[in-house]
Amino acid sequence: MKSLPLKTLWQSLGATFREDDGREIIAHFGNTQNEYAALKKAVGLYDDSFRGKIRVSGEDAVPFLHRMLSQDIKNLKNDAGCDAALLSATGKVLSFMKVYRADKVIWLLTDPGVERKTIELLNRFIITEDVRLDDASSEQVMLSCLGDKAHDFFSAVAAADAVRFADTHQWLLPRDRASDFARKILETGQSFGLTPVGGDAYEILRIESGTPRYGVDITEEMTLPETGLEKIAASETKGCYPGQEVVARTLTYGGPKRKVQQLTLEEGSVPVPGDAVFLGDQKAGAITSACFSLTKKKPVAIAFLTLPVKDIALSLIVKTGSENLQAKIV
Repeated sequence: MKSLPLKTLWQSLGATFREDDGREIIAHFGNTQNEYAALKKAVGLYDDSFRGKIRVSGEDAVPFLHRMLSQDIKNLKNDAGCDAALLSATGKVLSFMKVYRADKVIWLLTDPGVERKTIELLNRFIITEDVRLDDASSEQVMLSCLGDKAHDFFSAVAAADAVRFADTHQWLLPRDRASDFARKILETGQSFGLTPVGGDAYEILRIESGTPRYGVDITEEMTLPETGLEKIAASETKGCYPGQEVVARTLTYGGPKRKVQQLTLEEGSVPVPGDAVFLGDQKAGAITSACFSLTKKKPVAIAFLTLPVKDIALSLIVKTGSENLQAKIV
């Protein structure tokens, strides 16, 4: 398991750790509810360093990624970012990422472990182009802040040594400078009510917002429209990219027959990934992520529904253990 570069600092603040796909992440700092409250109402500081980080450089980096990815990379402004997917010719999601443009470098940020596959797939299409893809996952630290006061706090932190991703309030910097920078963030954050947060609170926020995660809720067996993310991850105007015809055809002719959906459940146990979802007596899909919502005070989930359930008023049943939980599509 690859340890976090700032592990010593987080240990001094009471962090408990766990593993995520071979990477160490912070689970919590002792009180998930307080950390969740900071993410919602103040500022939560989250160590994103476990994510995959690919540095793309070279004179042809922008046109190459524009041709390969589902988003408009040519018109992505400096210091701005977007969601994007790398699709197969049949529209399947081979990789999903955040793309950020920083001066002459493009950063691709993936879920842990996905960076290796992404580099391998993209390298297959480099022929004569001046493009270099480097796995910088181990050498770079990523910190992010979320919450109602996150924008003001992010703007207040001077970050000469860091790449700033302003739209998502993230800093990316070399690991040898990260400890001093993190301490500066913690000191500056005192007046903003900053609280270090772990992955447990972050995961609740993710599922509550209905944000699917690649490798958990999204697999390479799904097309982009089946993920429900085509509106934020695919350009409708840039022209061709691998899988573009499949995406356009699916959306033109009534949408996908299968889809990732967010569910709210009535009181009962929190389902686990793999629990079956039923519409009447017919299996309609399976749970991919679930948690107890600290806002709704009931379980919420993300599910992949394999029946074309478009009527959100329909009542579904989630079978978890010996319980049958009533559920509705959000």
